[in-house]
Amino acid sequence: FVRKSSEQPVGTGGWHGRALIIESDGETGFTLRERQNLRALYPGATVHIIPHAGHLSFITHTREFVETAGDFLAENRN
Repeated sequence: FVRKSSEQPVGTGGWHGRALIIESDGETGFTLRERQNLRALYPGATVHIIPHAGHLSFITHTREFVETAGDFLAENRN
């Protein structure tokens, strides 16, 4: 999907839950179009962009990556 999708947003095939997309501002593993296609797949997703990071932001910016994911998972938790 990410590499070959059309530019038109699509539904998420029945997924109605929350989604988190973590990107980096210096991404080298995916093109801008591929990142846009992923966002189109999950139009309501929360998007967090890690500044001054590349493709391996989960390694180079571990704290921010983990905190972002943890905060997202903790939201709306009862």
